Amino acid sequence: MRSWPIYLFAQFLTFMFLFPGRQPVPARNLSGGVEAESRWRKHLLFFSALPLFMLLALRYQVGMDYIGYSNAYAAISRYGFFESVQGYTAWLGNGFVYFCKLIALFFGENFLWYHAVLAALSIIFLYMAIFENSKMPLLSLFIYLCDGYYYMSFNQSRQGLAILIVFFSYKYILEDRFMPFALTVWAASLIHPSAWVFLPAFFLAKSKFNVKTALVFAVAGLVLTNAWGVVEGLVVLTRYSHYMMSSYQGNVAWVETTVLRALYRAGVFGLCLFFRRPVLQKYPNADCLYVLCTGSLVLQAMSLRSYVFARTVLYYYIGMLLLIPYVVKSIGKKSQVIILAALAVIFTAAHIYYFAAKADTLLAPVYRTFLWE
Repeated sequence: MRSWPIYLFAQFLTFMFLFPGRQPVPARNLSGGVEAESRWRKHLLFFSALPLFMLLALRYQVGMDYIGYSNAYAAISRYGFFESVQGYTAWLGNGFVYFCKLIALFFGENFLWYHAVLAALSIIFLYMAIFENSKMPLLSLFIYLCDGYYYMSFNQSRQGLAILIVFFSYKYILEDRFMPFALTVWAASLIHPSAWVFLPAFFLAKSKFNVKTALVFAVAGLVLTNAWGVVEGLVVLTRYSHYMMSSYQGNVAWVETTVLRALYRAGVFGLCLFFRRPVLQKYPNADCLYVLCTGSLVLQAMSLRSYVFARTVLYYYIGMLLLIPYVVKSIGKKSQVIILAALAVIFTAAHIYYFAAKADTLLAPVYRTFLWE
């Protein structure tokens, strides 16, 4: 946990700027009226995002995948933009290979620029998603940081960006707009092909959450678990076949962490479920978030059989960053204080556990930067 103070300090700075910038500042307090109000808020949002961006962009050898991506980018950047790249398309996919070529075209072979571009896009999509979709952006960002999404980007930077692009696509589910939703998921799949797992979410979200829906998800999970040979056969056909034999499989620390994470996420979802009636009375379209979060719990249970499913859970579970604010906004003022206090305790404890758990220290180890080692 030696690096935790660094992360906490950056997050403190983020919230220090974000708190006054979460809502537009009254124009009457500014000499420039509405235009100055908008400019002031944009400045606050920019400076709130800057600490999170800097940590991601300036890191050096942080995360297990750092060396792999560093070597891949160095090799890809030596090719011309239209030249074929041998040996990397099978792993990274054509879309991401050309994404790397585009970065190299403008910024050269320096791997720092690769991190800077991914970090900038990650923070931009995160802010767009929470400020366009969330009823309480400050709370959504707090959950994002405490629940491990941010730290995941230090190792799985490619999938971290894909998850945030998918998170932005929740906007189109809530608005029932399929074409922009499909295009956004396609864009995310160019970064990481696992994003395609979220495409059925648009149709799943049309079903109402009830006992029948929950049973259908549960039965589907049981069928897939018991027909494991078929599942393995399908996964082997994809580029994720190596995850069926991942080093995480059989790792006691990882299994314990996965079980605890599943129980923790089920508990948080149960809390949201308790307030479902007032939520739907005020926000009827929030029912789709209950459906999608239920699907995430099924995937979480399946991840105990294979690590490959752990790579898909967050596409669905990240909807909790929107569902929890719906819950808080739908209840009375006095109850809000109690719920917010409970959430602060729950997610702070999750934050502490994330750094204490042996299975996750590989994803967020001691922080290093090229400024110091």
